[in-house]
Amino acid sequence: MNSGKYDVIVIGAGISGLLSALVLSKHGNRVLVLEKNDCVGGNCRTYNVDGFMVDTGPHAVTMLRGGPLCMLMDQYFDKVPDFIRYGDYYIRSAETKELVRCPTNVHDFMTFDFLPLKDRILLSSAIISAFTRMSAGKDYSKISVYDALPKSLSSNAFAFADTFSKFMSGRGMKETSVRRMAAGSTFSSEKKMTRDEFDALVNGIIMHDDVSGTPSASKKEVIGKLLYHKGGFSNQGYPVGGIGSILTCLLESLPENVEIRTGCRVRRIFSENGSVRGAEFFTDPLSGVTESAYADLIVYTGFAANLIKMLEELPAEYGGRLRKIDHTISITSWAGLDEKIPALSYIGSEVRYEEMPYWGGPMSNYDPGLAIPGGQLAGFCFVPNPRKNIRGQIDRTFDTLFDSIPGLEDHVVMKHAQITVPEKAAITINGEFADVRTPVKGLYMAGTDTDKRSMGITRAAYSVIDLMEALEKDGRFPRKNSFGGYGNHRAYLPADIAGE
Repeated sequence: MNSGKYDVIVIGAGISGLLSALVLSKHGNRVLVLEKNDCVGGNCRTYNVDGFMVDTGPHAVTMLRGGPLCMLMDQYFDKVPDFIRYGDYYIRSAETKELVRCPTNVHDFMTFDFLPLKDRILLSSAIISAFTRMSAGKDYSKISVYDALPKSLSSNAFAFADTFSKFMSGRGMKETSVRRMAAGSTFSSEKKMTRDEFDALVNGIIMHDDVSGTPSASKKEVIGKLLYHKGGFSNQGYPVGGIGSILTCLLESLPENVEIRTGCRVRRIFSENGSVRGAEFFTDPLSGVTESAYADLIVYTGFAANLIKMLEELPAEYGGRLRKIDHTISITSWAGLDEKIPALSYIGSEVRYEEMPYWGGPMSNYDPGLAIPGGQLAGFCFVPNPRKNIRGQIDRTFDTLFDSIPGLEDHVVMKHAQITVPEKAAITINGEFADVRTPVKGLYMAGTDTDKRSMGITRAAYSVIDLMEALEKDGRFPRKNSFGGYGNHRAYLPADIAGE
């Protein structure tokens, strides 16, 4: 069956696909979005479990002061969520159960009693050495965190480094680069468009050749930042109503020229003489019934390696690169409580790095409506080890939480677990990434397989802006109306408090 001709076909209705559809449709293009699942949003969903509203994995939305998601929302969203300042990160001791604010600079490390003084001195020296050399131009993108650390550190200190590596990249310290840790902790900046450059791009103007970065800092400036850096926490937030509030606002901003079809798995992408022409997709996988839709521009936002099955015309070398993309996997364990407990009275999240590490916190402290009346909702993310029999590790995650957080087990009335891929491509030393451009004309990509910057929704937003730029440079960004963006410059978070 022929579904007709479109200006653009977007494959995948996760946050990357929907942002791509929003941008292209606002400029007058007729867009078809194909999603293989029965719901849209991917990991940007919030849903009900026994009266508790759980997100698809725990989320902290990064770069809410001028980051890529902010720029897209300002120019393309008809309505936006309300965000609450994320708060601080804490370390919870497996032995004493106490919480201590997570160290974000060398000064904090020197007073971080969770580690012996010898470890603190060695870690501080290693951090100063690596980041000073990085600021002078040394490339640390292929140097692992493990290789940069003194081997005389205690096993506890290595466990600390390994845990934070996992939550920054999805892999341990032997596979995570120093460069990734520096960017993830905001010690070093990530290249991005300025607001003026993006506003110009919305109107079809390229103001630059390469995205801008922060000028190199002097050694004195680097050491000053290392000593007193407060982390990027003040730029992080959480949306009222859960992470699904972003999805709701996005869907309500889509114009009528967007058609979303769920339960439609793409079987193959048509191409002719090196250019895409359309896609064939299953409308009923059980019976094998298919339809076809046609467009000269296709944006693929699924797992990059799956393109190999959909398009025979992909060069073998390119397909080999896509096969090397590695993915992160996580278990998120949710606990719904019948009342609030003192151990989860903070705003922010906690990390446990001993034994079975986790990251997460009490999400209903941002919005009580996420829990049952008088109750509390908390979610915690684990990186499964080993990466097999993952479902069999779920009980261990709850045992770890009950052992770590005083009073938690006594008040649990709801338990729920998720196994997700929070980031498509893991940011590892030898990991491959796709690019928004492919070797086939008219076929582009977006999503977390194509960008190494930041994480989660912010990383997806970066990829969509890169897609916009590539389409504009290639002369493939059709503008069929006079839309030039809304030109908003919203404050998504309150101004920094003194001392931040």
